[in-house]
Amino acid sequence: MTGQSVLNLKSNDEVRRAISPRRAALRPQRVEIDRAFWLWVIGGALATIAVGIGYAHYIKQSAGWSHGLSWEIALLREVHTPLPTLVDQLVLILPWFGTNITILPGVAIASYILAKRKRRDLITVLVVAAAGNYVIAFFLKYALNRPRPTLFTARGEYTGPSYPSGHAMLATSVLFVVAYLLSRERGWSWPYYVVFAFGLLTVYSRLYLGVHWPTDVFAGAALGVIWLTAMLRAMDAHAEELVRFGRRVRTGETP
Repeated sequence: MTGQSVLNLKSNDEVRRAISPRRAALRPQRVEIDRAFWLWVIGGALATIAVGIGYAHYIKQSAGWSHGLSWEIALLREVHTPLPTLVDQLVLILPWFGTNITILPGVAIASYILAKRKRRDLITVLVVAAAGNYVIAFFLKYALNRPRPTLFTARGEYTGPSYPSGHAMLATSVLFVVAYLLSRERGWSWPYYVVFAFGLLTVYSRLYLGVHWPTDVFAGAALGVIWLTAMLRAMDAHAEELVRFGRRVRTGETP
């Protein structure tokens, strides 16, 4: 082997070593399920419950807990304008896609797929996000026990007390966690748009079908955002890195 060949080999090795760190930096890191993760999860759950109770107290103080506030009654009457039959049926069916009846089986299927890929970290994130959302909403509903509106005949899927809207909470927390993970792992941005549109339609459907007061829906969406924030922070709480919503900026990568 000539001296020139040896130099070429060394040069190629140096190039490969220079490129390798950047490839590793761009590769999605696993979520560390450590003490910091669980502290953010527990703290986020407690904060979500505290805000939910606080807002419920405000509604009660405003004398709108049982029969709704005057602007809520006016808004429900405005939103209840009948839609064309086909659109009405679609709005009637829509809430079934944002309930635990469909979300939990979806989480189970995703967990099975992720288990085959040895991604226990993502399984934990999905289970914690979905279970946490369910427990928080269930606790607030039955602890506060707000009656549902009786202005119109309630239609579609609904269970238990009215406050907060579990559908709105799920749409702004669990579904956005899924969108974040798809963006983080696959680099996809379209799930954010799909989830956002679904969330808006879900909020509208809960009012149109007469199963929630507007403050129920607002509370559900706001509490979902708090729970979502806690989950996003939990996934990065251990790392010293910059975080942009839906995408990480890693060492050696230009934002």
